[in-house]
Amino acid sequence: MALKIIPTSGVALALCRRLKIKAASGLSVRGTAFYHDDGDDQPFKSSGRRFGFRDTDDDSWSERNDQPFRSNNNSYRRNEDRYGDRPSRFGGSRFQRQDRFGGDFRTGRFGGDFRTGRFGGDFRRGRDDDFSMDTPSFSGEDVPQQMDFYNEHPNVTNRSMEEVAKFLKDHDISCIGQNVDKPVFTFEEANFPEYIQKTLMQQDFEKPTSIQSVTWPLASSGRDVIGIAQTGSGKTLAFMLPALVHIMNQNDRSCRDGPIALVMTPTRELCQQVTKVSQAFSRACKINSVAVFGGAKRHSQLADIRAGAPILVATPGRLNDLTSSGELTLNKVTYLVLDEADRMLDMGFEPQIQKIVRQIRKNRQTLMWSATWPKDIQRLASKFLKDPVEIHVGTSDLVANPDIEQRVKLVDDNDKIPNLIQDLKEIFDPKNMGAEKPKVLIFTTTKRTADFLSRKMYGATVNSDNLRITSDCLHGDKDQRERDSILADFRSGRSFILIATDVASRGLDVNDITHVINYDMPTRIEDYIHRIGRTGRAGRKGVSISYVNETDRNMLKDVVRIMEDAGQDVDPRLKKGELDLRRRNNPISFGYE
Repeated sequence: MALKIIPTSGVALALCRRLKIKAASGLSVRGTAFYHDDGDDQPFKSSGRRFGFRDTDDDSWSERNDQPFRSNNNSYRRNEDRYGDRPSRFGGSRFQRQDRFGGDFRTGRFGGDFRTGRFGGDFRRGRDDDFSMDTPSFSGEDVPQQMDFYNEHPNVTNRSMEEVAKFLKDHDISCIGQNVDKPVFTFEEANFPEYIQKTLMQQDFEKPTSIQSVTWPLASSGRDVIGIAQTGSGKTLAFMLPALVHIMNQNDRSCRDGPIALVMTPTRELCQQVTKVSQAFSRACKINSVAVFGGAKRHSQLADIRAGAPILVATPGRLNDLTSSGELTLNKVTYLVLDEADRMLDMGFEPQIQKIVRQIRKNRQTLMWSATWPKDIQRLASKFLKDPVEIHVGTSDLVANPDIEQRVKLVDDNDKIPNLIQDLKEIFDPKNMGAEKPKVLIFTTTKRTADFLSRKMYGATVNSDNLRITSDCLHGDKDQRERDSILADFRSGRSFILIATDVASRGLDVNDITHVINYDMPTRIEDYIHRIGRTGRAGRKGVSISYVNETDRNMLKDVVRIMEDAGQDVDPRLKKGELDLRRRNNPISFGYE
């Protein structure tokens, strides 16, 4: 038979063009199903990955010509009520029902237009997933939860407000909120359970950091907290130890169907770092911590979760993937942490975060951490947190760690490699080296440059003791096994130079990096701050060296401001933006002794 089509709308016309069917009369298009007026053809369900039309002259899709085709699960189901308006299993009528994820037959898998890509983004505009549609929300019983597990130490109770004010001023801490608990000065005053106190002593920590002193009483009391502090300030333990106390006070800690505490991080490196810190303490509580991130085997991560994971540390992409597929539920989450929220927004994760948070109960405790406090973060905090206490350590503006000595070199692109070799020779000169061998992190903007430098420098001699460069390269093209191996070698000292793209600028947990070299300058001052922040951690001193040329003129003003804010003397020529690179064999250096 001949197919006859009435193009009833622009969408139908586009569908005809897509199917290469000539428009005629005799076919109606309604919602998610279409049928022939003669009654020979049946509506069928589409998963959105493919759409088509089963003609009665072609029985290749089904043994019975009057049977609708289901592409969701490749099964066939006889339709006794051929054109009845009976509701389908996904809601709506037979001719207006939706596909598995809420889109109609014109949509992609996640509800995008049929002209779009797999995840609903318009391929003509290169959009990503469309998370604006209705998504699953919290489906459990939102019963009241016990959140306050804090017992104030007598020393804290007896502490005067004058002592508290002096402590906050000396540590440059400001707190905004109602009924803010007094800070603790020692680990004993935090009143953590004995198994946590023992682990703290084993870790050789002397006293709480500034952010920990203020956060622990608030988080243990069940308060929502916003923490604004630079990287390396000890925020991981600030939210993780109260999380353990929170979990230990829950009746059901099996968590085979989902976690109690959920920590979202922007990168897999930070995800692994937080999990490592968590496991050091959770083992003492016999609590399992699991990391979930892209680039690793999905089935092994699911197996770890199903074995029981009260603490789940995850990147938004992989977490959204698991919750969307129904393999993970978040109904039991009562302790939510958004770590490095500013970075997650910079990386475009806000739609995934919004979708994930909608699946968590409203009477939860939420802690948000960020190095900066822009309007986007403030907007997100007002949406997710209830009556929070804001903790600012230092200024909320972008500032560099004052323990980092910042140096700037005006270098032409063609002279970067000679200057890099020269700087490495100075760093590894036995006269300049201390008891421990330096560790150098070199940043490039592209994977190609990182690979080129790694090949170019490998085996070069950098000092009179014939110390040869053994450098590794870390970027997005490395699989997870390679990344883990490279970072393990760098941490252990088997490799003392690491070349990386910005994939490592956050979440790189190596406290003894002595030097950071910006071989290529970043395009944003925020990235500059986070790059150089890989050194000077945990009270150590560090040095950053940045190669600047004409293309970085717009960044120079911000770099000068960051240097001045950190208390460094800045050469007047650098302030004026003098980028005279004519002296190519003798580049101008600023910040050097």
